[in-house]
Amino acid sequence: MEILLNKLLDLRIFRWFKVKTTPKWIILLLDMLIVMVCFIATVVADMYSSHFVQPSGTILLNAFLVFAVYFAVTYLSKSYTCVIRLSVIEDLYRIFLVIVFSTLLLFGINIARLIIADAPFMKFWDVLIIGALSFSLMMIERLCISTCICA
Repeated sequence: MEILLNKLLDLRIFRWFKVKTTPKWIILLLDMLIVMVCFIATVVADMYSSHFVQPSGTILLNAFLVFAVYFAVTYLSKSYTCVIRLSVIEDLYRIFLVIVFSTLLLFGINIARLIIADAPFMKFWDVLIIGALSFSLMMIERLCISTCICA
């Protein structure tokens, strides 16, 4: 088994990933994937707790809105760059700012929709849960990336 693992790790593609740093677009893609997984988990949990299934159009519109807000804030803050070169504390601070600004922006959109249409696009609690889950999973992702590359 050990010989097989050593031969796999000696392949060109594994050596390339070990030598090179992770491209920025992969980290951005992983961050957005984490946000979408958190959104889906929140929607599914809300369906089970309330025994009410929202129309698929509403869910897709909400998913697009959450994705667009997180993508815009992440892209503008450049939190996906220099992951390996930064200390863990600075990376934690960057991710914290992305989550806080995204959550506040989603709260603002939610309040505006509540005032205009008399119904929020999501529950305020769900926006907080998406932020908390995203923060914890993004930190785990950063720690795994820095540990794998630096090891």
